[in-house]
Amino acid sequence: PGTGYTAPPSGLPRPTTTTYHKRKSHKRSEAVQLVHTRVEHLLGDLCRRPPPPPPPDPQHSAHCAESNGTSTADPQSSTGPQRSAAPQQSQIAGMSDEQLFAGELDPAAGKLGADRTLRKRQQLRSVASHVLPLLEPGSRVVEFGAGCGHLSLLLASLRPDCLFTLVEVKPYTSNIAAGRVASSGLANAAVFTGSIDEYAS
Repeated sequence: PGTGYTAPPSGLPRPTTTTYHKRKSHKRSEAVQLVHTRVEHLLGDLCRRPPPPPPPDPQHSAHCAESNGTSTADPQSSTGPQRSAAPQQSQIAGMSDEQLFAGELDPAAGKLGADRTLRKRQQLRSVASHVLPLLEPGSRVVEFGAGCGHLSLLLASLRPDCLFTLVEVKPYTSNIAAGRVASSGLANAAVFTGSIDEYAS
């Protein structure tokens, strides 16, 4: 009396803890399925975007320059870490950490401690060795949840003939990634701060 509480009718069954968890699990499954559907839709939109124009063929440019009596500048002469045109898995395995993770390409530049930096180097080396053979000249790579840019910066330095976009929703980490891109001098990498929805719109 005086509390405003009304007891339920005695004929109705009380919900059990098992019933509550089943309902909660069902709602969670519906939410996960909705997210998966949305991501598939967004990725489909991204895949339907027109590909970027292919990079100029150095041999064709050199031939035209010789025909016109002019010279062309070396496309790899810009500042920043320099790598071979298309390193493959075996070449990555033969590179030391000092060669592979020079300057801003080192995970330590992404505010990692010594122990995490060592593990991240091993992880990046493994992932890069599997991704590089899949990239074709002129490929456009978008990394969602790029964080501080460890993977895309490494790939961008190894494949200057491809374009890389780092999508990160957290401003703090995306600012770190943008600073690393600027410091490394990589012209084929860019950072987008926002969600997948914002990038796709």
